[in-house]
Formats: sequence, C-alpha cells, structure tokens
Amino acid sequence: MEDYIKNTNAESAYFTVYEGDRTAIFVIDVTTVEQIPKSL
Repeated sequence: MEDYIKNTNAESAYFTVYEGDRTAIFVIDVTTVEQIPKSL
C-alpha cells in the first residue's frame, strides 16, 4: 500500500470498514485518463 501511495502521490488516505470488509480509500489528483487506477 505504501508503494501505491507514493506512486500515485495520494493526497490523503482513509481506512474504514465497508460492508464488513476492511477498506482503504485514497484521494488522488487524476489529470489524464491513463492515471485512472485499474481494479485489482
């Protein structure tokens, strides 16, 4: 996760539980379509 935060230059990260699963939400600045993260 640390690599993802560094590679995307995430402005903030939130960790929570969503529908019973641990979830991470990252806020990133997307300036081009190529920067949109792909689903894992």
